[in-house]
Amino acid sequence: MSKVRLALRHTEGEAAADKLDRAAAAEAEAQDEAREDGPLAIAQCACCLRTPRTEVMDCRRCDAVLCPTCLEGRRECPICGQDFTACPPRRNKWAERLIRRTRRM
Repeated sequence: MSKVRLALRHTEGEAAADKLDRAAAAEAEAQDEAREDGPLAIAQCACCLRTPRTEVMDCRRCDAVLCPTCLEGRRECPICGQDFTACPPRRNKWAERLIRRTRRM
């Protein structure tokens, strides 16, 4: 137990110490999200803005990244409007390797 939490618990009570713990957890989560905005920002899906967990697909015209979930049922690129029936998206293995390596860190 940290000295700050002990002091807060002593002066303000357990509820204040729990509030401090929740704030610390929220800050840690924000740092995790900021880390994903780092090198993985280029591999975020153009629709849901999340980093794909499996395959990474991209538009052949504008290189917009799409996750398999958002790509399912989509007929055109959300960025440039490229028709996917005429020119289907391609798998981006470079982005997949980047995601795997960054997540190991």
